[in-house]
Amino acid sequence: MAQRIHSIELELGVQLYPKVPFLKSIQTKDPPPFFQHLLQHIAQRNDLVLGINPEDQRVYLRNGACVYADGNRNIEYSLPECASVRETIACEQAAGIILEQTAHELEQVIQQEYPKARVFVYKNNVARDSRGNATVSYGTHENYSLKKIGLQDSFWQQKKALEDIITAGSHAFGSKNPQYFDNQHEAHFPYIFVNALLLPFLATRPVLCGAGAITEEEGGRYEISQRAPFMKEDISSCTTKDRGLGNIRDEDHARNYHRIHIICGDANMLEYSTFLKLGTTGLLLRMIEEDALLQHTLVLHDPVTTHHDVSADTRFLNWYQVYHQGKKEYWTAIDIQMHYLTAVQDFVAKQGGSAEEQEILAAWKHTLHALSHDQRALIGKIDWVTKKYLLEELRERKNVLWNDSLLHNRSAQYHLLDRKLGIFHALQRKHPEWRIVPEQDVQTFVHHPPQTRAAAREHAVKLLRANNCALQHISWNIVQGTCAETKTNYIFALNDPFATQGEMFSLKEKEKKEDGKS
Repeated sequence: MAQRIHSIELELGVQLYPKVPFLKSIQTKDPPPFFQHLLQHIAQRNDLVLGINPEDQRVYLRNGACVYADGNRNIEYSLPECASVRETIACEQAAGIILEQTAHELEQVIQQEYPKARVFVYKNNVARDSRGNATVSYGTHENYSLKKIGLQDSFWQQKKALEDIITAGSHAFGSKNPQYFDNQHEAHFPYIFVNALLLPFLATRPVLCGAGAITEEEGGRYEISQRAPFMKEDISSCTTKDRGLGNIRDEDHARNYHRIHIICGDANMLEYSTFLKLGTTGLLLRMIEEDALLQHTLVLHDPVTTHHDVSADTRFLNWYQVYHQGKKEYWTAIDIQMHYLTAVQDFVAKQGGSAEEQEILAAWKHTLHALSHDQRALIGKIDWVTKKYLLEELRERKNVLWNDSLLHNRSAQYHLLDRKLGIFHALQRKHPEWRIVPEQDVQTFVHHPPQTRAAAREHAVKLLRANNCALQHISWNIVQGTCAETKTNYIFALNDPFATQGEMFSLKEKEKKEDGKS
């Protein structure tokens, strides 16, 4: 069974309430976006910070995470490299604690001038205008390692077979053949191949891990996914405009691994939802690594429209055109997910699976059954279901439409990263059985990294400081420092995302190695 690195990039909403005209203590005449103040406050926390990269001002933390500004829109918290799904969940919960603590510290500074001011951090995917319309989406991006060795040749060998299946499906639907494998995309071929195989799964995956949303049209309605309405393409390299269900960004940050970057998922509050989101996707990637998924290929007619329709269909009444084993058929979103579950079950039965993989399969099966037969059984497990019943109870009690501001506010409070004020956290305190990772693990990852390359970065920076070297550069796969006394430039190459130590050499030693190769 292959190792896999998992990670999540959290783009977060930050709000100062009420809005104040001018903060002498923290703003200038041309104040930056308010979230920048939260980022600056994190950068000043010596108990958390490992180092700040001088080139782009990204803040690397001792726990292996990285925090930075996502353009002029949001603060982004990228989890460290994690070696299991549960470890990723624990690191994500640790991120919530760090962000909550820092928001409260910033709040105390502001309250010296404005005693009633509050700082709120939201783990969601939409920002709304004054009328409640979702006008901006920010992502919760997932990252998965996929081994390179042997796969490149295998993908090219299977390219024609996959193209033939997709072409046959397009003909069956009476639609144009998608141009996934155009010459302009040849450099991205491994990512095109993987995403083409995953498209029907990703288009219907919100049923497992959507976070729930309220739309505005015709008095409003409840939807499964916050992120789905903002997806515009089947496969794309963009993350902010023409977003794709499949993303082909080619930034591996490692020598022998591709980084599969998925941007269509929602921000989850429930650990079980994240467990399903990462776990099911990782199992399908394992099948791709072992050349076992092509034989189970589905072609889905118009994946983006299907994705939108799946999000709007909380009762799973819609049928979607699929091309399967030479025939055009009509399946529900649950049918499509069952197809992939059955394929993975058969694969694991033959090839074996880890204890965590077996748990993921059991959770996947239980969730699909409950979605079809008893959605209430998923309260405390699946975010969109949990929030749906929470909001429905309030809507019926207050006799209001779905687009009422009361429901919008309650929905936002569900995603508030505040263990005292957040509605989700209040519910979870009453139901500790909702959790699947121990609080002790979460607290550990507030200050300590997983035993992956995240630990190697910490080790490299400690070595530099122990030898009185100044940090010149820090990124996911390189740490560099200069020793003033010896005038030596040290570089740590962190090419293996699983290794807890990197290769260290001085610049002169590196030059000798390069000279020897030439």
